[in-house]
Amino acid sequence: MTFQSILYKLAGAPAIAVCCLLMFQCDSDDSNAALTADFVADVTTIPAGEVVTFTNRTIGVPDLISWNFEGGTPATFNGPEAKITYSTPGKYDVTLTAFNAINTSTETKEEYITVTFVADFLADNTTIKPGETVFFADQTNGDPVAWDWRFEGGDPAQSDQQDIAVTYQDLGTYDVILTVTDADGNTSTETKTDYIVVED
Repeated sequence: MTFQSILYKLAGAPAIAVCCLLMFQCDSDDSNAALTADFVADVTTIPAGEVVTFTNRTIGVPDLISWNFEGGTPATFNGPEAKITYSTPGKYDVTLTAFNAINTSTETKEEYITVTFVADFLADNTTIKPGETVFFADQTNGDPVAWDWRFEGGDPAQSDQQDIAVTYQDLGTYDVILTVTDADGNTSTETKTDYIVVED
């Protein structure tokens, strides 16, 4: 039996009965429109430059889903699923707000996404002659506080400087490894295999 047919049958009923029925229907509508915002991410710890996919898990029937991504690109988005890029190391909040005609619900997950730094480096020249020197520059994405270089076939063979000049005397191809550490003790390692070529 529909709400309209009930009203028709109550057309001759006392006014108080009709008012009670209307109040029940309004309460029912409010209950059906209730929202509890929630969401999940496919991953919560990533290296800088990676993408996270966020999916709405709101309980209820929202008309609009609005996101706010601290530290992310884009920083805001409307829709049930968002793909967000994080480029800078750190810990970031994510907020989802669900709306419908009656209710609003917001869920914030503090420091939900952790973006780690990524070791990287460049050499000013990768093909040299015996006795020549290569300058290596740290290009790590983040704020490392310690560096550990390993130079196969180079002099020096190891260094803790951020940037370093290395001389190669013998013909061959050589690996270079850089491990960096941040203030929290997190580490990242970049290995470039056969990166330096020494030839006549």
